[in-house]
Amino acid sequence: KPGHPPFVSPKLFLMEREGINQQPIELNPEIYILQILGIKTGVNELYALSQLGLISVNLTNGSSKALMEKETGFTLDSPVFSSDFKKAYNVVDWNQIIEYDLVNKIRKLIYTPTPSTLVPIDKIQLWGLQLSPNNNQLTFIQFSDIHPPNKEDWKERGHDLYLLNLEDKKLTLLLDKKTYPNLEPASWSPDGSYIFIDASFGNHYVMDLATQELMLFNKANEPDTSDIRLLDWIVKE
Repeated sequence: KPGHPPFVSPKLFLMEREGINQQPIELNPEIYILQILGIKTGVNELYALSQLGLISVNLTNGSSKALMEKETGFTLDSPVFSSDFKKAYNVVDWNQIIEYDLVNKIRKLIYTPTPSTLVPIDKIQLWGLQLSPNNNQLTFIQFSDIHPPNKEDWKERGHDLYLLNLEDKKLTLLLDKKTYPNLEPASWSPDGSYIFIDASFGNHYVMDLATQELMLFNKANEPDTSDIRLLDWIVKE
C-alpha cells in the first residue's frame, strides 16, 4: 500500500544447538514462513506453515514443496503431525477434523460433532488437537458456544475433552464441562499412557488412559501453585 515499506519475508537460519555454525537457508522470496512445526532429520526437511499453506523445506538447498494448501475455515491451531510426518490433522470451519495423507495427497473428514436443538452446528467449535505418541489417538476440546435464556440450560455451554481413536473412529468423552469447567488441551506422556490436563480454575489432573482414572496433580488456591503450566514430561530410563 502507498506509504508502507516493501514486503520482506523472514529469514531462516540453521545452526547447532550450541549456537555455532549458523547457516542461512536461501528460500524462495515469495515464501513467507509463519510458523515452524517440525524437522525430519533423516531427510533434512523442515515442515512449516506459510501464507500458502503447509510446506516442506529442504534444508540443504532451500527448495520448498507444497504439502497441504491453505483452506478456507482453518482455525488458528497448527496442524499436528504423525511422528513419521506422513499424516497431519487440523480443524476446518471450526467444527470438522480433517486427516491429510501427505504422501498420497488425500484429504479425509474423520470427525464432525452431532448438533442438537439447543446446540446447533454453528455454535460448536473444535480446537486443541493433540496426537498420541503412537499416532493412533487424538484428544481435542469441543466447545459449545451458546447463551441459553433458561438457567437450567447453561450446563450445555462450555468445554468437553474428547478422545478419538483413529483406527475405529470411536469417540470417548474423557471430561465433561459440567464437572470440570474451563478445560484446556491435554498433553500426552511420551509413552502415550497418561495425559496432563489443566482444568477448573487452577486444578490440574493426570489421567491414566488405560483405566481413565483421574488423579489430582495440583489443587487450585494452594500457595504459589495457582498458575502452574506443564513444561515437559521427563522419561526415566
